Amino acid sequence: MSTTNFKKNNFLELRQKAEEKIQRIIKKVKTEIVPKHELEHELSVREIEMEMQYDELTLTKNALKESLKNYSTFFDYAPIGYFILDKNGVIRNVNQTACSQLGIDKMQLIAKALSTFLRTEQCQDDFYRHRNLVLETEISQQVECEIKRKDGSFFIALIESSYVKENENFNFFLSTVSDISTRKKQERKVEMALIKEKELNAMKSQFITIASHEFRTPLTTILSSANLIEKYGNPKDEEKRNKHFHKIKTSVSRLKEILMDFLSVSEVEKGNITNNPETFNLVKFIEDIIEETKSFNGTHNVKYIHIGSHQNVFLDMKLLKICLTNLIINAYKYSPKGGLIEITTEQNTPENLVIIIKDNGIGIPDADALHIFETFFRARNAENIQGTGLGLNITEKFVGIMGGSISFISKENKGTMFILKFLHYNNVL
Repeated sequence: MSTTNFKKNNFLELRQKAEEKIQRIIKKVKTEIVPKHELEHELSVREIEMEMQYDELTLTKNALKESLKNYSTFFDYAPIGYFILDKNGVIRNVNQTACSQLGIDKMQLIAKALSTFLRTEQCQDDFYRHRNLVLETEISQQVECEIKRKDGSFFIALIESSYVKENENFNFFLSTVSDISTRKKQERKVEMALIKEKELNAMKSQFITIASHEFRTPLTTILSSANLIEKYGNPKDEEKRNKHFHKIKTSVSRLKEILMDFLSVSEVEKGNITNNPETFNLVKFIEDIIEETKSFNGTHNVKYIHIGSHQNVFLDMKLLKICLTNLIINAYKYSPKGGLIEITTEQNTPENLVIIIKDNGIGIPDADALHIFETFFRARNAENIQGTGLGLNITEKFVGIMGGSISFISKENKGTMFILKFLHYNNVL
């Protein structure tokens, strides 16, 4: 029963009792001879009673006013938004907190459907099902929705609704709205941290697996060649000794390459890699790398040409060397013996450089192309070839640090061409 109905019924009841008492007094006067002084006394008592009742009603009225004021303050300035909705979700009343959450005046919210302030159709559908669930279960329910503000921004809200009955019939929904945007951001950070931790654990496992496999082969070769060299003490065996010395050098170079890959990934993850450009002659730089990687070259033919009138570049020599060494060694590894490796550099202006490394090897399957730069990824047709799955990942990151880009064109069993572009790279410091 509402406060207004209660007051009205209470007044009518008091009036009825007063009229009944007056009728009894009138009847008594008519049927009995009542002395004047008794009547005066009775009237005085009744007057005092009425004054006392009036005082009591005044106190009750003031108490009700204070209670209503306190309720209104509590309602308006509660730490969460209050929405009183009808059965169709139309707003009948809101508190000041709700108005502040949406940035909209109270009068602009009244008689509007709350769903019109929900950001997406999905949210609107979720809220519709939420209201129906409250009606069906008669239990308070929760739903998360995105609510639009007047300025176009939005926040993630937790809406909790229950419904209030009057005379066992539905009266209104009471929906509270809490801004949980900060909490959701923190939850997302925790989720990302957990994902990162899982990725790191997976990388550690992959590192152990790959390292144990990749180290085993060159170490076995070194040990085997060292044992054989000991047996070749005769001067006539010099050619055999040199052959095994070459194998040892190749294996050591392979170990160095593996260690450099792992160390490079670690430094990138820590954010310790920076771009430190310097001026150097590109042609001589490429020729030196080709010479240094000969130990990885079986019987491949390497063809290098430079196009353009400029040869000096301003790049990080250390990072570029790692990138080109990775790509050239890959060209050797994934190409048949005797295959042609083509290296082309083009520099028509001082600030624009293109480097192309092309082979006619096994190529990259279309299904693997999207993942080729991922950490530890190995294409399915390269699983039986030595490799850590780190070289291309490192190369892509280092090229990016230098302000360049890397792309490739490949066809399985036809070969691969990697293209490095450094455009206006002098501006990247």
